[in-house]
Order: sequence, then structure tokens, then C-alpha cells
Amino acid sequence: MYDLQWDDDSAPAQLAAPFQFTAEAAEAEWLEQRTATVEKMPQGMEVEDALLQQLSPDELREFAAAHAACAELLGSGASGASQHGRCAVQACKLTTVPVAVEVRGRSALAWRLAEEGKSEEALAILKEAQALDPQNTALRDQAAKLNQQDSQSKSVTTLEALKSLKHDLNDSLEAKDLLGLKALLEELDALPLTWEAAAETKIGKEVGLCAKLSDAAVAELAQSIIARLHKLAKQERPLWVR
Repeated sequence: MYDLQWDDDSAPAQLAAPFQFTAEAAEAEWLEQRTATVEKMPQGMEVEDALLQQLSPDELREFAAAHAACAELLGSGASGASQHGRCAVQACKLTTVPVAVEVRGRSALAWRLAEEGKSEEALAILKEAQALDPQNTALRDQAAKLNQQDSQSKSVTTLEALKSLKHDLNDSLEAKDLLGLKALLEELDALPLTWEAAAETKIGKEVGLCAKLSDAAVAELAQSIIARLHKLAKQERPLWVR
């Protein structure tokens, strides 16, 4: 007969302790499930015009209204918020929709684009909304705010560029690199200069030195920039520093 006895060292392993439910375990499980759900969500919703054109005018109007509302409700930082606005505007181009719906879609898209740092595109979208409803005060306020944000963004970009150019101009002046100076001055001349940025960087000093050089091309370009800086000073410099 079979021997049903076994040695102690071959005995089955002790059963593991029963699982104990804890708040930490529940939170970890919920987070894992939530992450898996988010990863399955679509990240974009580009729709071809040919596909949208298969919808009836009423369906397109509903499509535009729904996406305009989503662009508004999702708000700043939400994934796909600007794409909802684009879908709303896209539908408005394919059929006649109520002005209020198109204005709402364009306004929401402009906000979302501005939040993404695309101020120029946002202002262009908003301009079309204002053309549809010129008396809309909310659109005027939005345009004023976006214009201010755009100016501030450009001012920061220009300031950083001027700081870099000032350093490079100094290096080229010390090296007597006329070709390099001309290229740097051309780059400077192409910038959307402001009096505030020019005054903070004091780049006029380097430009003035370039204007005194014997090379006609460099000197003339520098003198042109100096004239531009003088004009900016008259237009933008605060009265208390004049």
C-alpha cells in the first residue's frame, strides 16, 4: 500500500496570512483602475470635412453647439479642450448655425488657444467672432485681455532676445567682426522693439558704438536703429522719466 506519511521537510508550506483590507490598498486599487481608464480615453478628435458633411444641417448645428459647450466646460489645462473648440468652428463653416453658437465656439476656442500660448491664432479666431457680433461687450473684453497677454508675451520674448544680442554685440565689437556685427544688427532691427525692453537692457550703448565704426553698412544700420529707439522713447517712455 502507499505510504501516506512524509518527512517534515517536505511538508506543504504554511498557508499565507489572509488578505487584510486597508484604506491604502483600496486607494492603490482605485488609482490603478483610474489610470487604466484614462489611458484608454482618446487624445484627439480630428474629423474630416467629408465625414461631417454626411450630417444633416440640424445635426451639424447640434454638433457645433455640443463641442462649443465642451470647450467652455473643460477649461484651462484640460486635454482636448482646444480640439473641441476647433470641431465647433469646423462645423460652423459647413452649414448655417445660429450666431450665438458660432460666437460661443470661437470665443471658447480663443480662450483655449491663448492658454496654450497661441495668442496670434486666438486673436484671429476672436476677430471673426467679433465680426459676427460687433456689439458683444464680452467679446470686446476678451479681445482686450488677449491683446494684453499677447503684448506681454512678446515683450518677454523680445527682452530675452535683446539680452542675448547685447552679449553677442559686445563680443563682435571686441573681435572687430564687421560681418558679425552687421548680421546681429539686422537681427535686432527685425525685432518688435519696445522702449521698456530697450531701456532695461541698455542695448543702445552697443548700437551707438556700432554707429561710430568706419564700415558704412554697419554704421548706417546702427544709426537707423538708434533713430528707431529715439522714436520709441518719445512714444512709449513714461512722462516721469523724460
